[in-house]
Amino acid sequence: MLSPSKILADYALLHVLCALQSSGVFTELKKNPKGVLTSSLATTLSLEVPFLVPLCDFLVINAPEILTKKEEKYFLEPFFDERALQNTLFFALSYQSVFTHLKPLLTGEKKYGQDVVRDGAALRLSSALYNGQAWNQVIGLFRSMKVDTVVDIGCSAGDFLQRVQETSPLMRCIGVEIDSQVVALAQEVSRKSVAEERPLIIEGDAGTPEAWAPHIEPKTDFQHVVFVGTTVWHEFLSEGEERVIDIFTRYRKYFPGSAFIVIEYNGATMENMLALPESLRETGSVYQLVHPLTHQGMPQPPSVWRRIFERVGIPIENSIAVYPNSSIYICTL
Repeated sequence: MLSPSKILADYALLHVLCALQSSGVFTELKKNPKGVLTSSLATTLSLEVPFLVPLCDFLVINAPEILTKKEEKYFLEPFFDERALQNTLFFALSYQSVFTHLKPLLTGEKKYGQDVVRDGAALRLSSALYNGQAWNQVIGLFRSMKVDTVVDIGCSAGDFLQRVQETSPLMRCIGVEIDSQVVALAQEVSRKSVAEERPLIIEGDAGTPEAWAPHIEPKTDFQHVVFVGTTVWHEFLSEGEERVIDIFTRYRKYFPGSAFIVIEYNGATMENMLALPESLRETGSVYQLVHPLTHQGMPQPPSVWRRIFERVGIPIENSIAVYPNSSIYICTL
């Protein structure tokens, strides 16, 4: 049952976790499994002891699964490395600025995208953690699909492509990303790759494939090329369903016969959200909350994506449900 005390404790807990993560405390604790004194943490990280001690002690009291204290030393517990907790923490850091400025955003004193932006670096880490299982499923499909080129749409810093090359070093990897700063990071990561063929990172908009289509030259034909878009297409729904239909139609025009894999979080209506188990309802409601706040289209249930594919004339060869609440659609353009 929800109680005022739980609301207060959870509010403080999330802020404490974010502060300790962003200031490097958790990283330092991981380096020292035998425990660390507050004085040592403060000296190493240039932190103020009067603030550091109460923050750490609050975690010891309210989240002993994460932090414990023995003989004045703090110990980071194994639960901290759990995928779900790591994803939650980096997701919170991604949108911390948005929640901090909710009132001025609500009143119009500040504008998202100008005065307030999400943290792209933290979001990259959160996305990789959340979509890890879906990525593994997709990479496993490549063998049976007999593809030799993978194009990651909205590739961010190239985390998915790195994972592809770990298992398929001969695969030709191409990434398309609109953020110039992230492109620079992805290109730096690509240069350090030890794979036989380094990933090609293109600065481009997923919504205008005609601008970068000339870079996608198949070794033989497009039947050996697969396009993968991970939680990228719902963002275009902010412009309406017709916008996504137009984009998918362009992909069919420029890359006929290629495989087209869409990974999307399963959005839910208000009615369906209320019927979900508590953990999925809580996570899902937060995930869907941040989208309208940050000018993104809303995640949609599988029925909507099936309708979009049908309207474009893209056949779904297979669909796979992925933990905790996503779907993979394997299609042909």
